[in-house]
Amino acid sequence: MKNLFKGAVLTAAAAFAFTACNKDQRVVNRLEGDWKVTSVKFYVNNVIDNSFTLDPNETILLTFDDCKLKSDDWCNVVTKSTSNGQTQTENGIYQVTDDGEKIILDDDGSITSTDDRVTANITESSKKSFKFSWSEMDGSDTYKYEYELTAQ
Repeated sequence: MKNLFKGAVLTAAAAFAFTACNKDQRVVNRLEGDWKVTSVKFYVNNVIDNSFTLDPNETILLTFDDCKLKSDDWCNVVTKSTSNGQTQTENGIYQVTDDGEKIILDDDGSITSTDDRVTANITESSKKSFKFSWSEMDGSDTYKYEYELTAQ
């Protein structure tokens, strides 16, 4: 009887872990490919600050690699910013966690450095639209960033 109970508990734990990984993987699968940044909103103390906007002459394209997640795996993302005919390319990494609720972005592509790492809340994840946001404190001020991406 004890073995049956222990087996049931282990099966339930494995099913839970498998479901959680599937939710993360589902978001990673949706992200695969090219995404254009179509909107960036910046808030200071919950008030939108319109001084921080996308330049209409600038294009920001993120390319998310095909990636199969295992525990604590990171996936590759390439950011191409084009403005006035000049293109800048940055290689980074990302991770989807918390049952597909969060995305961790690391700009320098190094899992050992964390200074450039941002953990954002995923607010929408579909085949055509991906939205995420994060907040940070500086003294008594709260800064919030909201990004909207459209599949290309």
